[in-house]
Amino acid sequence: MPDIDVLLFPELFTTGYQMDIINKIAHHDDDPLFGRFRLFAKDHQVAILLGSIASWQKNGVYNRSYVIDKRGEIISNYAKVHLFSLMKEEQYLAAGETAHVFKLDDVILSSIICYDLRFPELTRQLYIKYQPKVIFVPMEWPAPRTEAFRTLLKARAVENQCYVVSCNRVGEELGNVFEGHSLACDPYGNILAECDDQE
Repeated sequence: MPDIDVLLFPELFTTGYQMDIINKIAHHDDDPLFGRFRLFAKDHQVAILLGSIASWQKNGVYNRSYVIDKRGEIISNYAKVHLFSLMKEEQYLAAGETAHVFKLDDVILSSIICYDLRFPELTRQLYIKYQPKVIFVPMEWPAPRTEAFRTLLKARAVENQCYVVSCNRVGEELGNVFEGHSLACDPYGNILAECDDQE
């Protein structure tokens, strides 16, 4: 895959927000899904950030992202810290405790998940301690607040002097419309690239 370093998927891209059945459809660590993505990463020499998936762990289901490097190894994972009450996440999911950083090709990177974006202290702590070059943000952000996420992504880029790259889902679910607009910002808050409402 020429010119692609990292593939970023949206939040809960395998299940969506089907919270009433999330315990039944959440993925376990031995799920074949991981093997397929690991093989793809290795075969195509591309890193993959599995935006987030519903992930079974010892004490519950987490909204968790996984980082797979170009060798096909899972090198990091992160559980969403701030659960979104309007989607009833706190009723069905366990919250993570801290943000994380990881390295790809010796570059320090980080990721947060969707609603975490509204809490600047989370990314600020990361920047003060690790100075990540890029913060990835997988999202399932509804259409009525598209301008808000655009503003928040630019703010996180400016205040942390780093690039911010998001991937938002598209389509409809449970009466919510999701209209993409995945984008990348530079450390000055300039939007370098933005997709349309179907990307």
